Amino acid sequence: MKRIPLNICIDRFGQPIYLHTSFLCAAGLRSQYLGDGDGGGPLACPLENPRENRYQLSGILSSKFVNLVGLVSDVSSMRNWIDQEMTANNFDISYYTA
Repeated sequence: MKRIPLNICIDRFGQPIYLHTSFLCAAGLRSQYLGDGDGGGPLACPLENPRENRYQLSGILSSKFVNLVGLVSDVSSMRNWIDQEMTANNFDISYYTA
């Protein structure tokens, strides 16, 4: 997966759309494996050493994919809110790292 600028992403969709800054545009995803029911699913990217079997939650699938490009909610932009909600619901936030 490669992050691409939002203006290029908008051009690939072929129609005018407004994107909030909490989205990122992902390219190189295999759209044939992503269908209408995949929205809300994780976009997890492997960390440095594949042998460690560790992943980073980079985003949450938000939209249909067009020309191998799709819209993804940028989890890192919501980190403060996630921490706040986890803490408010008495969940331990020490299980994940920034």
